[in-house]
Amino acid sequence: MQAVIRVSESYMYVFGTVLSVYFFPRIAAKASYVAQLKLFMALVAVAMLALYLLRQEVISLLFNSNYIAFSETLGVFLFADFLRLFMFVLNLLLISYSRYGDYLAAELAFFIAMVTLTFAATRLDGISSGEIKSFGFIYLLANFVGCLTAYMKFRRIGLA
Repeated sequence: MQAVIRVSESYMYVFGTVLSVYFFPRIAAKASYVAQLKLFMALVAVAMLALYLLRQEVISLLFNSNYIAFSETLGVFLFADFLRLFMFVLNLLLISYSRYGDYLAAELAFFIAMVTLTFAATRLDGISSGEIKSFGFIYLLANFVGCLTAYMKFRRIGLA
């Protein structure tokens, strides 16, 4: 599980930094950003697809062969992280329009979903051999809830 989380942390750090350093100043200045953000998210999708297709090679390059079994769950984490980055983009836009309450609502929705689903899964399954797969789906669902909340807030104020 730690191997998948480490790989996820690495690319999320890179993509998050690009968003924060490059796009946020443009968004805050109300510059044209929609086409650039669409291009960025398309590039993220291509990069994540490439990582998924090369997952065994990447994991064996970064770790030893004992971690190859975790490559099966990387797809769930990649999709969840894509949703997380999309939520990050929407939240940057909400912040740039001074919609701090809407931003907090989206982050709170993610947090509540993550805690609730983790608690429910732990109570139902306990700690099991499917722990990483369960955590991956919990992370995916929590990101979906947060992303959907941010998108609904974004659409409600007429920015979409």
